[in-house]
Amino acid sequence: MKQRILSKELCIIVDVHEKEVGKILEKMGAKVIRKKLDIGDFICPGNVAIERKAHSDFVQSIIDGRLFRQVEELSRNFNKVILIIEGFSNRKISENSLKAAISAILLKNSVSLVNTKNEGETANLVYWIAKKSYEKKKEISFALKRKKVDYKLVQLKILSEFPGISYKKAKRLLKRFGNLKKIFNASELDLQKVEGIGLKLARNIKRILEEKVMD
Repeated sequence: MKQRILSKELCIIVDVHEKEVGKILEKMGAKVIRKKLDIGDFICPGNVAIERKAHSDFVQSIIDGRLFRQVEELSRNFNKVILIIEGFSNRKISENSLKAAISAILLKNSVSLVNTKNEGETANLVYWIAKKSYEKKKEISFALKRKKVDYKLVQLKILSEFPGISYKKAKRLLKRFGNLKKIFNASELDLQKVEGIGLKLARNIKRILEEKVMD
């Protein structure tokens, strides 16, 4: 099922949380349509999605594996995906880990990655991306797809929320056991048969699942 917004003028769909960038885009002359977006922060003509991340959040999303899930979901739903990394932070990550993550994103998902200094520069870039896309097609159609539930992705997200379980470890657990129910019913010994799951992590998983939560 698709929701389409037709317009004969330059317009950009902006997530409701992107208030400041949205205001700047309006001042630049773009028609801003504010919507609560499940994925992406801006949708431009031609079904182009833009995800904006502060540098610190970008680094953290690499560490916890969240970035790869987001990019994968964006790539499935939009014709073109652009990732904007805004500003800079002192958040630590090894140079090799950073380069490996960026390379994986660029090669696997055909995503473009751009750095900006601040909200103003981000807004300027979003505006020109939208303008150039609009020039190719005067009448704009934005397709916001209501996807069928991706149960595997949901299970990966749930597992990735466990302390110590990265996206990669979550995939290994699902590959071995098949689903969450079997993982949750597995013994500590069975969990340790999965690469990267040691005794301490296996015990933590079981403790999270079994410990009684007091009111």
